[in-house]
Amino acid sequence: MKKIIFILILTIVGGATQLVAQSYTFDNKKDLKPWRHASCVTPRITDGSLMLTMDGTDINPNIRISRINADEAKYVHITLKNNTNAVNELRFNFTDPSDDTKNIKINVPITNGDDSFKTYTIHAGSKAEWKGEVTPNFRFTDRETKITGTIEIHEIVFDANP
Repeated sequence: MKKIIFILILTIVGGATQLVAQSYTFDNKKDLKPWRHASCVTPRITDGSLMLTMDGTDINPNIRISRINADEAKYVHITLKNNTNAVNELRFNFTDPSDDTKNIKINVPITNGDDSFKTYTIHAGSKAEWKGEVTPNFRFTDRETKITGTIEIHEIVFDANP
């Protein structure tokens, strides 16, 4: 009996310390609901992916989502295929929860002309401001060219795993 109680306590305590991933896949239209996008982006769900079509009117097309628990998710993994005219950087940014005038950026180089999906990992927890409830923004840019083409996103995961 003591052994069973010990295992039960260990299971309950162990389970309480595990962090829950905030994962986003794109299997149907309702998966778009929590996401917002720039006016230069037309989003659609196709074959299990979020297709972002850029219309060439902006150098920083983006998508964003509200209410990510940054205390539980120090890493962001985005699996995508980049088929745009110029995007070579994913600029991950968010506003400091304690100072809404301070915009924090993490720049990640990405490839272009992809024929397969690639996963990029962002260590958001490397920034001291990544805490509490945040609204992250994913900008697809080369910082100079108005973007046309598509970014195909298969999955976005916020978790504690590098």
